[in-house]
Amino acid sequence: MPFEHCSECKRCCNVDPGYAPLEITLTAKETKTYRSICIERHCQYLGKQGCTLGKAKPFSCKMYPLVYKPSTQEFLYDTECPVMPKYIGQLKIAGSQANEHLAFIQKEIAVLSRTDEDFLVRNFGIDEQYFETKKLPLSNIPNIPNIPNIPNIPNIPNISIKRSTHSKRAADKNAVRP
Repeated sequence: MPFEHCSECKRCCNVDPGYAPLEITLTAKETKTYRSICIERHCQYLGKQGCTLGKAKPFSCKMYPLVYKPSTQEFLYDTECPVMPKYIGQLKIAGSQANEHLAFIQKEIAVLSRTDEDFLVRNFGIDEQYFETKKLPLSNIPNIPNIPNIPNIPNIPNISIKRSTHSKRAADKNAVRP
């Protein structure tokens, strides 16, 4: 099960010191409940076993490590999430945790594409700049059901975000050591 590692890793819920805070993208409905969620260093909802919000956590958090690009209807993923190799391996297995996660995300995106397009655009704008992404290999995986293409996506402002642990670790790996 790929997501068992999440309660131990928690990388996606932390921002290293010296890096800009991460504002979690909320749907219109979630904004009414939470107003905003900003990870300055550690997510305020991060507990010892993971997210304390459970099923009520924001959709952008539920979607992680996936990233949805509404203009092309493509799924990408955060390449630095340690769950992804197992996740990708499980996608073709009916009933697997990864397969069920993707199906849930597809259904929610189909609804949001009709009810809250702005969320999808804003969320991709943040994810695109915050994560190192790669296209999710979806050959032989069921296609997204009836998600209309979102036309006329406005230019997303170039948000300068210093990334958290993700980029820092990658940069450290490539650093020249004496």
